[in-house]
Amino acid sequence: MWDNLSYTFLQSFAPIIQIFGQGGPVLVLIAGVGTVLWWYIFERIWYFRQDYPLESTASVNQWLAREETNSWNARQIREGMISRNNENLYHTTVIIRAIILLCPLLGLLGTVTGMIDVFEVMAVSDGIDAKSMTSIVSRAIIPTMGGMIAAIIGIFGNMYVQRQIDILSAIFEGALI
Repeated sequence: MWDNLSYTFLQSFAPIIQIFGQGGPVLVLIAGVGTVLWWYIFERIWYFRQDYPLESTASVNQWLAREETNSWNARQIREGMISRNNENLYHTTVIIRAIILLCPLLGLLGTVTGMIDVFEVMAVSDGIDAKSMTSIVSRAIIPTMGGMIAAIIGIFGNMYVQRQIDILSAIFEGALI
C-alpha cells in the first residue's frame, strides 16, 4: 500500500521535474533565489505578527509614560521613535526588492545560455535540423518564464508586506499623540 502511495506521490511531481530538466541549471538557480525571496517575505510576516507587537507596545508605553509630550525635545524624541519603528518595519524589504529585480535577469541569463546551445546545433547540423532547434529554443525560453513568474509572484508578496508596513506605521504614529 505504501509503495503504491509513494509512487503516486512521486508521479505527481514528474511534470515539475521534467520542466526543471528542460530549463537547465539556471532554472534551478531561479528556484533557489525564489525560495530565498519567499524566506524573506515570510520572515517579515512573522515579524509583523510575533515580534513587532511587543516592540511597538513597549515604545508606545515608553512614550505614554512621559510627563511632557508637547515641547520641541519631546517632538524630536517622538520623531526618533517613529524613525526607529519604521527602520525595524523596513528591515529586509530592500533585499526583497533586489531579489525581485534579480529574478528576470536570471531568466535572461538562462535564455542566453540556451541560445548558445541553439547556435551550436545550427553549426553542427548546418541549420537543417529544425525539430532539434525548436526543442532547444523552447528549453532556452523556460528560464525566462521561470524568472518572470518568480518576479511576478514576488511582487505580490512584496505588495502585501508594504501594505502591512504602511498600516502598522500609521497605527504606531497615531498611538504616539
